[in-house]
Amino acid sequence: PAAVPAAQNAEGAAPAVGNGPCLLALPAADAADIGIWQLGQQGSSSSSSRPSVLLSQQRSQERPRHGLCMAVSLVQPQGCALHAVAGYEDGSVALWDARQPKQPLASAKLHSEAVMCVAVSPDCTSGFSGSADKYVTSFKLNIPTGQLQPSRQAELPDPGVADVAVRADGKIVASAGWDGKVRVWHARKWQPLALLRWHSQQVACVQFSGDCQLLAAGGRDSHISMWSIYAPGSPGQD
Repeated sequence: PAAVPAAQNAEGAAPAVGNGPCLLALPAADAADIGIWQLGQQGSSSSSSRPSVLLSQQRSQERPRHGLCMAVSLVQPQGCALHAVAGYEDGSVALWDARQPKQPLASAKLHSEAVMCVAVSPDCTSGFSGSADKYVTSFKLNIPTGQLQPSRQAELPDPGVADVAVRADGKIVASAGWDGKVRVWHARKWQPLALLRWHSQQVACVQFSGDCQLLAAGGRDSHISMWSIYAPGSPGQD
């Protein structure tokens, strides 16, 4: 699932509490579709089973469905409507406009196996995806024009990426590997910066702190690791 405060700007800063409802996105009753709920919307129940917006893949010979939605990230750059970036069972990543819920604006097949995770940079101009295959992929976004294009791929020694996260300054990306390792990447050059070994089983999730000082990883070994790496301003990030 993905959650974002309404009217999030391009820098990723959330508005003050009360400026708008929190938005939650996750696969709907038909798991090929994406439901977007407005939590705490005035005059409605936050526990409603009916989403405010349903992004539904329509079947057609020209545009076949991508299968189950496996991951979704909500984005709303300054001056733009709400959009979603979703990863699918067939290895595709798609860009949706919430105002046009019947077909994605753009899609690209980035992986040979199901997409397990997607993340979008704070300026909403690029994104990153991991899959059950052996690749972590970056892609370019142009939300005002509705474009999504493949950019670069990095091959891993072993298959499987459970999660990806982008640091708040947009310079560093972390990926959580099924091999129990956390990999840190240069976001612009898409080159490896560090390999973090600690977990004894699959790493399930990664997340940077809001001040860009720490990286947290959670593993299926029931442990959480905290890392202090590449503080803002240190060499090698630009």
